[in-house]
Amino acid sequence: METKTSKGKEIRIPGPDHPITISPAEGRVRVTVTGRIVAESTRALPHVEFRNPLFSEGVD
Repeated sequence: METKTSKGKEIRIPGPDHPITISPAEGRVRVTVTGRIVAESTRALPHVEFRNPLFSEGVD
């Protein structure tokens, strides 16, 4: 696995030892913080990295 550092934080580069997949989410994705909606989209792109989903892009 290739790594780089940025401001003291390790950044892992995608590859065979560190797979990342990105594909469109089905349906609507809603992000809430303390009960308040902060983002909602029907075009979210989950980033799955070591089974930890993260969402970005396409926020309406």
